[in-house]
Amino acid sequence: MITTLALVLALSSPGAPRYADAKTVFEAGQQAFEAGEFAAAAAAYEQALALLPTPGPGQSDPRPAIVFSLAQAYRRHYFEELDTNKRSLDSLDRAVEAYRRYVVMDPTGSRRTDAEDHLATLELELARVALLGLRRKAADEERPTLIMITSKTAGAQASIDGTATATVPVVREVAPGKHTVRVEREGFFPEDVEAEAVKGNLAVVPVDLTPMPARLTVEAPSDALVSIDGRIIGVAPVRTPVELTAGRRLVTITASGRQSYSKEIHFARGVTESLRVDLEPTGQRLAARYFLIGGALVAGAGVITGGVALLNNASARVYLLRRESGEILTRPELDEYISARSSYVRFRALSLTSLIVAGVVLATGGLLYTFDAPSSGSATTMTPFTAPGTAGFAF
Repeated sequence: MITTLALVLALSSPGAPRYADAKTVFEAGQQAFEAGEFAAAAAAYEQALALLPTPGPGQSDPRPAIVFSLAQAYRRHYFEELDTNKRSLDSLDRAVEAYRRYVVMDPTGSRRTDAEDHLATLELELARVALLGLRRKAADEERPTLIMITSKTAGAQASIDGTATATVPVVREVAPGKHTVRVEREGFFPEDVEAEAVKGNLAVVPVDLTPMPARLTVEAPSDALVSIDGRIIGVAPVRTPVELTAGRRLVTITASGRQSYSKEIHFARGVTESLRVDLEPTGQRLAARYFLIGGALVAGAGVITGGVALLNNASARVYLLRRESGEILTRPELDEYISARSSYVRFRALSLTSLIVAGVVLATGGLLYTFDAPSSGSATTMTPFTAPGTAGFAF
């Protein structure tokens, strides 16, 4: 079975409007072949050949490869029917015809040897069938009307007109006319499309589903930055679910003065994850608090000692004014003056020292507090999520 990238690229050649349709039908045939639906695969390959225009000068010709694929599909359809009485002799004839056609179209092709080997086997089978006198279908027997539903969404389930679902590709014989096709899979937005079945033909209906977003809510300290894969999605608390592409994502929560939280989480399509995080303070933030509290206590001591110094100064000044007015102080009063004066000087020095120390400690605490910033997280622009039927943010 040929499934080369070169063939798909050839079917995608620019300048040929019908090439896109041929490519879609060919890829549907590939899906049917891989699923063992060889009759449907053959019908798709024949339809792709019919859609292809004659290549122009210098253009690659994908037709020989498609003809080989067609021969493979008919051969497999014939031989993989275990009940020999049910084997389609029409498939045998068409396989022989397609292999012969391939050898003529591409005499130096990479699959020529395979084609000749298969052709020899099939010609022996034709001889056996002739000897047995098995009945062939009439050449003009009407072909069935088929719908083939394909999807690049692996594991998608499809149904036609509400019948039982099956894994794509789904091939069903239907009546000519319009039919409703539904394709769905958990974690994806379901799709309903209308397909037109033409009598005696195969209608290919490719339906690729749009994945649902994953969602995240976060409960964390106020003003904490919430980032996913290094991109900021909001400021905590994030109570409105944020939409993001499903898969493994690194969630980071950072806040000034708190230890960062980082965890890799697998987000499933259509599922809302709720995250609650309590960030512990950093060592620097704790140290800043201790410095600020200590500085405040030392400053308070400085204020108190300053007040004591002022009281002693006031007492000493009373005795000094009495002496300056000519009053003679007694010995006990003179001792009290000297004591008050001495206490004033001592407490003033102690107050000044305390206030200076308090200023240094408070300044250190303030610097530690100010520069205790988050260590991770970077700003980014948030863009709207565009999945149908939803609203939110994604990146």
